[in-house]
This record gives sequence, structure tokens and C-alpha cells, in this order.
Amino acid sequence: MCGRCLPSLLAPSALVEEGDVSPSIKATRQHEAVTVTIDVGYYGIPRKGDYETVAAQMGCAPSTAAEHLRKAESKLLRSLFPLT
Repeated sequence: MCGRCLPSLLAPSALVEEGDVSPSIKATRQHEAVTVTIDVGYYGIPRKGDYETVAAQMGCAPSTAAEHLRKAESKLLRSLFPLT
């Protein structure tokens, strides 16, 4: 999946936690982490940017930026590949 495709998957209906009917990560720090990560080229090939770059733009620690991103990625992947 390319970095240009990922934002379209962040629509409210795309990111729903397992068992949760409420929409997504929109307007949250997780959404901000994904948006910044895409902007800095983290998902590009070759990869540009890292957690430190994302964290600097978000105004938080790299470990915090990484946690927000992992949670958002988890929601996205669970919505695309639900376990039955």
C-alpha cells in the first residue's frame, strides 16, 4: 500500500476497534501521528523520517509518537483483516 492510499483508509468507517461501533481515530493524536508519519515519508521507499521526526512535529516524545502510530495501525489492520 502506498502512502497516497493510506489517508483514504482513515475515513471514520475504516478504523473501528474490534467490537466497537463508534468511528475511528479522526481528530485524535493517533490520527495526527498517522498524518505526520505519511507527511514525513515514513511509509515511502526508501523510508524517510523516523519516530524522532514524527515526535518533533507532534511535540511529544518518540516513544509516545510510536505508541500512537502503533495503535492507529492496529485499528486499521484489524478493520481490513477482521479475525473471524
